[in-house]
Amino acid sequence: MKTTPRFDVFVELKSVNSRYFELKVKSAFFLNELEIQMKNKIFKKIKRGKIDLFIKVVEKDAANYNIVVNHDLVNKYKEALNSIAEDTGIVSEISMRDFTAMDGVLTLERVKRDEELENVVSEQVDSMLEKILEMMNREGRKTVDDIENSLVVMK
Repeated sequence: MKTTPRFDVFVELKSVNSRYFELKVKSAFFLNELEIQMKNKIFKKIKRGKIDLFIKVVEKDAANYNIVVNHDLVNKYKEALNSIAEDTGIVSEISMRDFTAMDGVLTLERVKRDEELENVVSEQVDSMLEKILEMMNREGRKTVDDIENSLVVMK
């Protein structure tokens, strides 16, 4: 985990031996552009295996977001609710909470790419890759030792 004043980044990389290279990435929607870079970075170091990459980001501020209000949709909801009230005789006050709970009225939109965040994610993936490669090398050496010991026993 890497913590900065603006966000916390959690990266987990899992590897299982496999004949082919297969990568699954689970991350926040705003990191989709980064996925291809991470896939290429991982493939340069690991040519085969089943790899799972999990990236979780906890943002501590809203600097990269805008909240967009769909005013046309709000007016259409208002007209529809008023029509229902007129047709049925049901009198009810419409609150701000009612409108904000309606689909499509408020949309959270990411304003821009965050290079600092992308760099932190990339650094964390590099760190996880180093650990995976060390583990693979240890396992490889152990396999070689096991084979050599078996050959000695067979002689």
